[in-house]
Amino acid sequence: MASRIAANGNGSRSGRNGKTKAVVLAGGRGTRLAPYTSVLPKPLMPVGERAILELVVDQLESCGIKDITFCVGYLAHLIQSVFDNRENGHVSIEYVHEHEALGTAAPLKLVDGLDSTFLVMNGDVLTELDYRDLIRYHQEHGNMLTIATRARAIKVDYGILHLDVMQRVRDFEEKPEITTPVSMGIYVMEPEVLEHIPENQYFDFPHLVETMLDLGLPIGSYRYDGLWFDIGRQEDYEEAVSAWAAADGGDIMEHLAIDKAANRKVRSSRSLRSLARTYSRPNGNGARLHSVDGGNENGNGNGLGESLEWNGPDTSSAGVVGDDFRDTLAGVPAPVTIVTTSSPEGPHGTTVSAFSSLSADPPLVLVALDRKSDLLNLLPQTGRFAVNLLAGDQEDLGLTCAKKGSGKFDQVPWHEDRGLPRIDGAAAWLACDIQEFLPGGDHVIVVGLVTACESEKDEALVYHRRRFLQLA
Repeated sequence: MASRIAANGNGSRSGRNGKTKAVVLAGGRGTRLAPYTSVLPKPLMPVGERAILELVVDQLESCGIKDITFCVGYLAHLIQSVFDNRENGHVSIEYVHEHEALGTAAPLKLVDGLDSTFLVMNGDVLTELDYRDLIRYHQEHGNMLTIATRARAIKVDYGILHLDVMQRVRDFEEKPEITTPVSMGIYVMEPEVLEHIPENQYFDFPHLVETMLDLGLPIGSYRYDGLWFDIGRQEDYEEAVSAWAAADGGDIMEHLAIDKAANRKVRSSRSLRSLARTYSRPNGNGARLHSVDGGNENGNGNGLGESLEWNGPDTSSAGVVGDDFRDTLAGVPAPVTIVTTSSPEGPHGTTVSAFSSLSADPPLVLVALDRKSDLLNLLPQTGRFAVNLLAGDQEDLGLTCAKKGSGKFDQVPWHEDRGLPRIDGAAAWLACDIQEFLPGGDHVIVVGLVTACESEKDEALVYHRRRFLQLA
């Protein structure tokens, strides 16, 4: 089914000397780039005067990865001919030949020397990602598998309806662009991952991820916001070739980065306009919650460059004195939670007492966030949040995350669970996908669909009459 051939180079095997080994998947037919790939394997498609795979090898070497195995199949002899007749420097290249299509995960079972942390990537990826930082992140977070991810705008060919929890239409967008994290086709793995790949049968990475999730094994996501081209897409390939021509023989990666930065600026402005529509939905009194230019509560900008403003009716003289209202509600015990999400800068969270279940079918919860909250400004971007119900002995964490300002999460013990920050030792934890933002006076109500939840035996921390108390 497969055979191995050693190639030229002076490198040594990473599994034997502790250095990271890379596996490059280069066996696909590249049908999305037909008819070009009828005569060339996709990894040899030219960008300027060099093949994509040559750029990939040079980038791996620049990050200190010099032990590389190509998993090849379709037109493999052309790939081997290119690298057997070029100066590969200190890089050692070996080949695993797939005599029949095995998928994107099964070929890993055929690679020798994967006995320590190793890198796997598609052979048609152009990126400026620092592989050293990716590997460091993977090891620091104790993952068995880490997937490099990149936000990608996806054009929807239909009108999108935004519904509230009662299935009423709250907004309508005609053929919008939706931005979501996608896999970059770059992974870091531990040798134990290979145990979950079956022998001698077709097996793709989605199958591997599903298997590991079913077993509860730790899978992490490394967020990257820099240059990335999936050359398997004709649009990306043409953009990369155009950028090379514009570089006129200069540094292609530098020119691609400039080109991409301009595109990100355009997409960012579109995202802000979309966010403005999201927060401009009238309630029954004709009041609106909308977004305006501004910063966070510290006067600094945040990832969206916006804050939120309530333009509803004036309730300051509505017959209820503010202090009396707060004193009355202080007598109502409330759970103490830290609501968290992940951002490109790292974990973010804030202490929230306004948390409640909303529905059992579907499982919905709600949290109320101050309209000036940094966390609230992040949620439209992330689309997800976690609710950490604090245990009785975690009063200090509740006080820490109740403060304003950046850096407060540095003092919080946490780990990543399903791509969200989870507070160590919390009495309960819920992972949620955002379903709706609703106006709530000086707060915004965030409705979340619960996608995972766990509880411990520890008693929860509650807030009652302005004191933290532990349930007896």
